[in-house]
Amino acid sequence: MLSFWETILSEWEQKTLPQIFPREQEISTSGFGQINKILVITGFRRTGKTYLLLSAISKLLQTYSRKDIFYLNFEDERIPLTTQVLTDLLPAFQAHFGQKPKFLFLDEVQNVPLWSKYIRRILDNGNIQIFLTGSSSKMSSFELPTELRGRSIEQKVSPLNFREFLIFK
Repeated sequence: MLSFWETILSEWEQKTLPQIFPREQEISTSGFGQINKILVITGFRRTGKTYLLLSAISKLLQTYSRKDIFYLNFEDERIPLTTQVLTDLLPAFQAHFGQKPKFLFLDEVQNVPLWSKYIRRILDNGNIQIFLTGSSSKMSSFELPTELRGRSIEQKVSPLNFREFLIFK
Protein backbone atom coordinates (compact mmCIF):
# COMPACT_ATOMS: atom_id res chain seq x y z
CA MET A 1 0.00 0.00 0.00
CA LEU A 2 1.30 3.47 -0.84
CA SER A 3 2.15 5.78 2.02
CA PHE A 4 0.05 8.87 2.54
CA TRP A 5 2.69 11.20 1.06
CA GLU A 6 3.42 8.93 -1.92
CA THR A 7 -0.29 9.04 -2.78
CA ILE A 8 -0.63 12.82 -2.41
CA LEU A 9 2.59 13.59 -4.30
CA SER A 10 1.85 11.13 -7.10
CA GLU A 11 -1.59 12.68 -7.49
CA TRP A 12 -0.03 16.14 -7.66
CA GLU A 13 2.38 14.94 -10.34
CA GLN A 14 -0.54 13.64 -12.45
CA LYS A 15 -3.14 16.30 -11.59
CA THR A 16 -4.93 18.04 -14.41
CA LEU A 17 -5.81 21.55 -13.35
CA PRO A 18 -9.40 22.62 -13.99
CA GLN A 19 -10.19 25.13 -16.70
CA ILE A 20 -9.66 28.54 -15.15
CA PHE A 21 -11.67 31.52 -16.29
CA PRO A 22 -9.60 34.66 -15.85
CA ARG A 23 -10.68 37.11 -13.20
CA GLU A 24 -9.92 40.78 -12.98
CA GLN A 25 -8.20 40.01 -9.69
CA GLU A 26 -4.99 37.97 -9.97
CA ILE A 27 -2.19 36.75 -7.75
CA SER A 28 1.32 37.94 -8.50
CA THR A 29 3.81 35.08 -8.25
CA SER A 30 6.91 37.19 -8.72
CA GLY A 31 8.95 39.01 -6.16
CA PHE A 32 7.72 37.54 -2.89
CA GLY A 33 10.73 35.24 -2.48
CA GLN A 34 13.13 38.15 -2.82
CA ILE A 35 11.38 40.17 -0.10
CA ASN A 36 10.91 37.18 2.22
CA LYS A 37 7.15 37.59 2.54
CA ILE A 38 4.20 35.24 2.49
CA LEU A 39 1.19 36.04 0.34
CA VAL A 40 -1.95 35.39 2.38
CA ILE A 41 -5.11 35.28 0.30
CA THR A 42 -8.23 35.91 2.35
CA GLY A 43 -11.89 36.24 1.59
CA PHE A 44 -15.31 34.90 2.40
CA ARG A 45 -16.11 31.29 1.63
CA ARG A 46 -16.83 30.53 -2.04
CA THR A 47 -15.24 33.73 -3.40
CA GLY A 48 -12.64 31.96 -5.53
CA LYS A 49 -9.50 31.88 -3.37
CA THR A 50 -8.65 28.34 -4.50
CA TYR A 51 -9.23 29.19 -8.15
CA LEU A 52 -6.92 32.19 -7.86
CA LEU A 53 -4.25 29.84 -6.52
CA LEU A 54 -4.86 27.36 -9.34
CA SER A 55 -4.72 30.19 -11.88
CA ALA A 56 -1.34 31.28 -10.48
CA ILE A 57 -0.12 27.67 -10.60
CA SER A 58 -1.25 27.34 -14.24
CA LYS A 59 0.81 30.40 -15.15
CA LEU A 60 3.84 29.11 -13.24
CA LEU A 61 3.61 25.76 -15.04
CA GLN A 62 4.27 27.58 -18.30
CA THR A 63 7.79 28.31 -16.98
CA TYR A 64 8.42 25.82 -14.17
CA SER A 65 7.93 22.07 -13.82
CA ARG A 66 5.72 20.25 -11.32
CA LYS A 67 8.74 19.52 -9.14
CA ASP A 68 9.12 23.28 -8.57
CA ILE A 69 5.54 23.78 -7.38
CA PHE A 70 3.37 22.11 -4.75
CA TYR A 71 -0.29 22.69 -3.97
CA LEU A 72 -1.96 21.10 -0.96
CA ASN A 73 -5.57 21.60 0.10
CA PHE A 74 -6.15 20.94 3.78
CA GLU A 75 -9.85 20.38 3.16
CA ASP A 76 -8.90 17.02 1.61
CA GLU A 77 -10.29 14.52 4.12
CA ARG A 78 -7.30 12.19 3.61
CA ILE A 79 -4.87 14.72 5.05
CA PRO A 80 -4.56 14.42 8.82
CA LEU A 81 -4.83 17.86 10.39
CA THR A 82 -1.75 17.46 12.55
CA THR A 83 1.44 19.42 12.97
CA GLN A 84 3.38 16.31 11.91
CA VAL A 85 1.88 16.54 8.41
CA LEU A 86 3.46 19.98 8.02
CA THR A 87 6.75 18.79 9.50
CA ASP A 88 6.89 15.93 6.98
CA LEU A 89 5.76 17.97 3.95
CA LEU A 90 9.09 19.25 2.60
CA PRO A 91 11.11 16.08 3.37
CA ALA A 92 8.44 13.97 1.62
CA PHE A 93 8.41 16.32 -1.37
CA GLN A 94 12.20 16.22 -1.58
CA ALA A 95 12.25 12.42 -1.35
CA HIS A 96 9.70 12.17 -4.17
CA PHE A 97 10.99 14.87 -6.53
CA GLY A 98 14.67 15.10 -5.52
CA GLN A 99 14.40 18.77 -4.53
CA LYS A 100 12.34 21.19 -2.48
CA PRO A 101 9.64 23.18 -4.25
CA LYS A 102 10.27 26.79 -5.24
CA PHE A 103 6.59 27.65 -4.80
CA LEU A 104 4.38 26.29 -2.01
CA PHE A 105 0.61 26.79 -2.11
CA LEU A 106 -1.28 25.78 1.04
CA ASP A 107 -5.06 26.04 0.85
CA GLU A 108 -7.04 26.37 4.10
CA VAL A 109 -3.86 25.87 6.14
CA GLN A 110 -5.47 27.45 9.22
CA ASN A 111 -7.12 24.05 9.83
CA VAL A 112 -3.76 22.63 11.00
CA PRO A 113 -2.60 23.27 14.59
CA LEU A 114 0.54 25.42 14.92
CA TRP A 115 0.59 26.07 11.17
CA SER A 116 2.00 29.58 11.61
CA LYS A 117 5.11 28.35 13.45
CA TYR A 118 5.81 25.94 10.58
CA ILE A 119 5.33 28.68 7.97
CA ARG A 120 7.68 30.99 9.85
CA ARG A 121 10.32 28.26 10.09
CA ILE A 122 10.33 27.45 6.38
CA LEU A 123 10.19 31.15 5.48
CA ASP A 124 13.24 31.81 7.68
CA ASN A 125 15.19 28.72 6.53
CA GLY A 126 14.23 28.14 2.94
CA ASN A 127 14.18 29.74 -0.46
CA ILE A 128 10.49 29.04 -1.07
CA GLN A 129 7.76 31.44 -2.11
CA ILE A 130 4.73 30.71 0.06
CA PHE A 131 1.09 31.32 -0.78
CA LEU A 132 -1.65 30.65 1.79
CA THR A 133 -5.42 30.84 1.72
CA GLY A 134 -7.92 30.97 4.50
CA SER A 135 -11.23 32.44 5.46
CA SER A 136 -11.32 36.14 6.32
CA SER A 137 -12.33 35.40 9.89
CA LYS A 138 -9.19 33.36 10.61
CA MET A 139 -6.51 34.77 8.32
CA SER A 140 -7.01 38.53 8.12
CA SER A 141 -4.10 40.81 8.96
CA PHE A 142 -5.75 41.43 12.35
CA GLU A 143 -6.06 37.72 13.11
CA LEU A 144 -2.73 36.45 11.76
CA PRO A 145 -0.61 34.93 14.52
CA THR A 146 2.12 37.21 15.82
CA GLU A 147 4.89 35.08 14.32
CA LEU A 148 3.68 36.04 10.84
CA ARG A 149 2.97 39.72 11.39
CA GLY A 150 5.31 41.80 9.30
CA ARG A 151 6.21 38.70 7.26
CA SER A 152 3.09 38.55 5.15
CA ILE A 153 1.15 40.50 2.57
CA GLU A 154 -2.61 40.07 2.59
CA GLN A 155 -4.63 40.01 -0.62
CA LYS A 156 -8.39 40.07 -0.12
CA VAL A 157 -10.52 38.26 -2.67
CA SER A 158 -13.90 39.76 -3.42
CA PRO A 159 -16.91 37.92 -4.80
CA LEU A 160 -17.35 38.06 -8.58
CA ASN A 161 -18.28 41.48 -9.91
CA PHE A 162 -21.15 41.73 -12.39
CA ARG A 163 -18.93 41.52 -15.48
CA GLU A 164 -17.17 38.42 -14.12
CA PHE A 165 -20.51 36.88 -13.19
CA LEU A 166 -21.70 37.25 -16.78
CA ILE A 167 -18.53 35.56 -18.08
CA PHE A 168 -18.88 32.66 -15.63
CA LYS A 169 -22.60 32.28 -16.32
